[in-house]
Amino acid sequence: MKQRIALLVYPEFSLQEVGNLMALFRWYYDSPTDIISTDLSPVRSEEGVLVVPDKTTSGFKVEDYDCLILPGISDIRLSLDNHKLIQFLSELKNHPDFLIGAICSGPIFYQWLAY
Repeated sequence: MKQRIALLVYPEFSLQEVGNLMALFRWYYDSPTDIISTDLSPVRSEEGVLVVPDKTTSGFKVEDYDCLILPGISDIRLSLDNHKLIQFLSELKNHPDFLIGAICSGPIFYQWLAY
């Protein structure tokens, strides 16, 4: 186990859906979460909380993580128009053994991950 998980964030992502998950991985499995986004600009969650990404999708390396989490999203329209995000998700097809989890509306992104 690499002992790291990645959380992909996008505008209006649901922070409350992943808060307990991140705490569980950190405190029970000593696996911190890296916040990933298309750039390093702060991303506002649907709750209004600004989250600052640790890394960008262009710097993401599958081999550095145990899994990628796709949280739900209250308004998916902005993310569907984000070409960097769609490109990143499409490139994950090259890693069919990499674990990706999605919560609530997060599975909508699986159309770009279809193998």
